[in-house]
Amino acid sequence: MKIYLKAFLIATAFSVMAKAQGLDIYDQMQDVIISVSEAVKPTVVHIEVVKKHNDQKFKGLGSGLIVREDGYILTNEHVVDRQINITVTLESKLEYPAEVVGVDKLTDLALIKIVIPPDVKLKAAKLGNSDSVKVGQWVIAVGNPYGFDRTVSFGIISGKGRVLNMPDNAPLLNDFIQTDAAIDPGSSGGPLVNLHEEVVGINSIGVGRMQGFTIPINVAIDVMNKLMSTGTIERGYIGLVTQPLNRSY
Repeated sequence: MKIYLKAFLIATAFSVMAKAQGLDIYDQMQDVIISVSEAVKPTVVHIEVVKKHNDQKFKGLGSGLIVREDGYILTNEHVVDRQINITVTLESKLEYPAEVVGVDKLTDLALIKIVIPPDVKLKAAKLGNSDSVKVGQWVIAVGNPYGFDRTVSFGIISGKGRVLNMPDNAPLLNDFIQTDAAIDPGSSGGPLVNLHEEVVGINSIGVGRMQGFTIPINVAIDVMNKLMSTGTIERGYIGLVTQPLNRSY
């Protein structure tokens, strides 16, 4: 019901705008979404991970974002945790093994790297500024939900500064961006993009049909640079863990 209501409201808004301006807003918006999607999809990779837990091996799927043309890829920590080996598939269907450069569990971010031959050219994503993101802003999520490569979904920024815990109750970053663009299993690690083709977040987790949570790209850039430099993230520790209270407390 919520999905139909969202589509109706968007269609109504476009209709009002089109009548007021005498323009074909539908076609213009469609062209923008198609253009952004086509520009971003080559920067998104499919990640397949063989994991081991309690002597049992199993496969996991996720997404990743090419952030440098020399093979560096951002994804989620929970995509590559407990990994034995990682295989990255490009849009061209070429496959490469990947190595973990470093991870940061607190932000659910990981940096991995593939080694490519000289004749293979990678397209790096255009990284934006998540501090400028506004609630209500249109965004596009790209990922590999359920293994369906480079699936595109469209929505808005629903909220900022959200607090989440992982399913094991491990604390996470207290500054997630919330969106109603679809983030399903396998989408984790893919980008959330504005209509200027700029990545504003790394998708982390979906909750239900209409709630997705994204790591702000400014946070991801800071973690990425530190992992490239040292391979680890070091933070001060005072023996006290704090967490903002929400209205349920």
